Amino acid sequence: MTEFVLVTREDYLKYESQYASWPPSQSQVNSRPFLVSAFDKIGDSVNRSKIMAALFDLHLTFQFVSLDAYAIMGNFNDYFASRLNLQSILENPTNFSGKHTILRYQTSLILRIRSFWDKYMGILILIYDYDNYEKFNSSRSRKKTFFDLSKQWPSISTHFQRPLLDMLQRLKNPDGFSDALENGYLKDSFLSVLRECIDLIDKEFRTAEAHSTGRMRKLTLSMTAIDMENGKFGDMRSLDFFQHTQRGMDGILGFYA
Repeated sequence: MTEFVLVTREDYLKYESQYASWPPSQSQVNSRPFLVSAFDKIGDSVNRSKIMAALFDLHLTFQFVSLDAYAIMGNFNDYFASRLNLQSILENPTNFSGKHTILRYQTSLILRIRSFWDKYMGILILIYDYDNYEKFNSSRSRKKTFFDLSKQWPSISTHFQRPLLDMLQRLKNPDGFSDALENGYLKDSFLSVLRECIDLIDKEFRTAEAHSTGRMRKLTLSMTAIDMENGKFGDMRSLDFFQHTQRGMDGILGFYA
């Protein structure tokens, strides 16, 4: 067996070189390389190996989140964009095939997105509260542990705050947004938005898909009218949650790239 390991800067350079030539990374994965720059930024810290392992894991998860999301959009276009009809999948073989294919990717996407947020929270713990990482990692509820710990932190980099806060437009005074953000006044707002992103996916899909009979099955296999403004079926809510992970990844890239 040839064991896969990433230890040195050269290892990460080789990985990113191979990654750049991987066809999906060129057309479907919305993320630029950042592992080498992260390795350099962390420097010779004794914590580097654990932080780099966590960043690499998040990088992989976001790759597969992106591929699932683009597969949903691609299959929607292939099966439904130009020939919409609302026949039951039991009566129409094309609808049957298309909806089952989309369901496959939607279920995968929801579970991967929730995994992304656990890994994202873990990286923030490693940066701001390294000594409590094992407590976070072994806790029954990582979400609860993260928010209990993070409310004690004095600040969080604006690189993490800005993408989520911009996306959800949480401030009532846009003119004062940049100044307040630069001064670190919005940590609590950022944590509130992050919790909202995670709670939404838990409430709407993740808990049902992972621990019950699921909601995605009925929503996806039903034939619903197309939303002409957005160009998608009403059952493709998972793509909204994908946009949240894109903003989360923007924060990681901003901090390390």
